[in-house]
Amino acid sequence: MKILGTNLCSECQNAKIELQLAGIKYEYTNFTDSIEALKEFIRFRDTHKEFDTAKINGKIGVPCFVFEDGEIVFNVEDAIQKLKHS
Repeated sequence: MKILGTNLCSECQNAKIELQLAGIKYEYTNFTDSIEALKEFIRFRDTHKEFDTAKINGKIGVPCFVFEDGEIVFNVEDAIQKLKHS
């Protein structure tokens, strides 16, 4: 599983802690590390309908959990449940 987020977001930081406590491995992309990482995140966000609600509500859409099957969720509890049932 990949997490798209930023170290500037407390929800992203809390999600990483929860996943570590649950013993779940993940790849984390901090899109505020570089302009290139930010551009990559924006391209991803703008081409996936799952972000539509976040954009309508003026949100960024993080933390974003992306699974190998392509599913995208935004809630750490949902991500943990999906991984436990895989």
